[in-house]
Amino acid sequence: MRKKSNPSQYIGLALNFGIILVISMFIMFKVGAWIDAKLGTKGIFTVIFVVMGIVSGFRVLMSNIEAIDRHNKYRYGEDDEDEW
Repeated sequence: MRKKSNPSQYIGLALNFGIILVISMFIMFKVGAWIDAKLGTKGIFTVIFVVMGIVSGFRVLMSNIEAIDRHNKYRYGEDDEDEW
């Protein structure tokens, strides 16, 4: 019989993703705004850096999902390929 993975892992993942996304967007916004102020551009670097913050937040999400999947496969011997 196959054991189910712990749902608290995914709740923690969702909370972690929200926090990481907000922090990375805020930091990148500040960096982009600072560069725009120094160069006199009108928000182009702010937009670029906010998009970079969003992308980095999703990359962290994907790496966390892969880590949880590796953990579940090691612990429970699960093979997620059959589920989809």
